[in-house]
Amino acid sequence: RVLTVDAFGATNGAQLLASTDEMEALLRQIEGPAAPRADLRPAIRRLEARLLEQRAGEMIAAQLVDFGKQDGVTEFEEAHQANPVEMRLNDDMWEAEAAGEIVIPRRPVLVPCVSNFSHFLDLCRKTLRCLELGIPVVVLSRSHTAQYPFRWAQLLADELAAERVDPTLFTFVSASLPNQQRLIRAATRAAASEPAAAAEGTPTPFLFTGARSLAALIKADVAPGMIASTQGPNLMVALGLPPSVAKAA
Repeated sequence: RVLTVDAFGATNGAQLLASTDEMEALLRQIEGPAAPRADLRPAIRRLEARLLEQRAGEMIAAQLVDFGKQDGVTEFEEAHQANPVEMRLNDDMWEAEAAGEIVIPRRPVLVPCVSNFSHFLDLCRKTLRCLELGIPVVVLSRSHTAQYPFRWAQLLADELAAERVDPTLFTFVSASLPNQQRLIRAATRAAASEPAAAAEGTPTPFLFTGARSLAALIKADVAPGMIASTQGPNLMVALGLPPSVAKAA
């Protein structure tokens, strides 16, 4: 059990970390057979509409209370604008795979949550877009501001059950950093063993959004095939005005 904090360092709750037995079960899941090809687009898009419309207020409130974000509405507006484009890209990928033009690896993808835009980036862009193509997703807890990503993960698990989607396709992992690194390395090894890896390069099981310097370290030490989105527009919380922040402003 560890304490969690909000964006300003104030304790806002606690999380239970995975036990040794739970970690071993997760590693077996990560290293197990790849998921079969399954078209989950209709089910995922139905539940996504419910989350973004019927549960939006609840999710925004959790983000405000747990993280301190003042404007959670804009993130949902961006999701409503970007999601249709990314859905069409997935439609094209599905048809290309059906035509034998590409192979979509269906080993578990690991998603480490961001602090600020988790509803759009982690839930919609990464988790739901992978799930609708039948790709298993493992969401990793944060060491801070950890509460509200877990809350959307709970809502998603309930919605997946309502749509009768295989529950093994979605997992939320609350674990220490060393244990998360074990999962990342296991997922990387398992992905590299896929037949498509020899022709296409190592499939990437780790989808990261964050600072460029941290992405470089993770790529060098833990996940050599990582896909990273770095240095995008984001929220910065500064408790003072040090020279580096003043210069950036």
